[in-house]
Amino acid sequence: MIIIDAMSSDENIEKLQSNLKLIEHEQNVNLVLSNKRLNLSSARNKGLSLAKGKWVYFIDDDDEAREKFIKFLNKDKLKSKYDFYRFPNIEKKNKKFKSIIIKISPWNNRYSPQVSTFLFNKDFLIKNNICFNPSCSYAEDRFFIMVLFSQSNVKHKYIHIFSFDYNIFTHINSLVRRKHKTPKYNLQIIDTILETNYKNIKVISLEILLSDFYSLFLKKMYEDKEESLKIYKEYMKKISPGIITWIKLDEASKCLYFLYLIKSIKKS
Repeated sequence: MIIIDAMSSDENIEKLQSNLKLIEHEQNVNLVLSNKRLNLSSARNKGLSLAKGKWVYFIDDDDEAREKFIKFLNKDKLKSKYDFYRFPNIEKKNKKFKSIIIKISPWNNRYSPQVSTFLFNKDFLIKNNICFNPSCSYAEDRFFIMVLFSQSNVKHKYIHIFSFDYNIFTHINSLVRRKHKTPKYNLQIIDTILETNYKNIKVISLEILLSDFYSLFLKKMYEDKEESLKIYKEYMKKISPGIITWIKLDEASKCLYFLYLIKSIKKS
């Protein structure tokens, strides 16, 4: 296990080091202390460069690996012929930490932009020079997956085991967000996926578009609102001018789509 500390306070580092002493196999934990502030991309790249195992799993400080997932890894069922494994998404929402299944992909074997729903073959990543964009401080997962999908003849397998729980109470302090003028920078992944032969290209692209609209635009992460809405509309037409693709979306994505319509009508 590799822990990359992105210049925490001395107090937090002391707490971390004290907690590590409680781990049974403490000698297998590599704690890397940075002397400068690192964003998620740089921290993950650092961890990847130090990883010695055949398989790499990225997990953030607001994620908790699930016990069944760890047991699955320990059963040694992973096959080297696969470039990566994919897992469904799950999120913890309330104070009692009850798990709520998120219907947005990859539920039903679909796409998720979170790297915590992937287990990567390290040789595959190194061979194809796949890493995180160090200049990206937010949505870095999507750019990483964009490069992943751009590779040819990728072999992967979907395993229906939830890999992690998302702790909504710790993520606020961990994110370093920077406003962009419009979503065009973040939506490059759609352009990449539309050029591939990946299964359900249009549905996946539309899910990403709606997710970006819901999670970033509605949270006022873009400075130019009018231009941003215009870009969303352009991508809607580019992905599917008809309604067939939208019908194939799951219920959660359809709700996001109607939110988009309401916003568009108001702006028009």
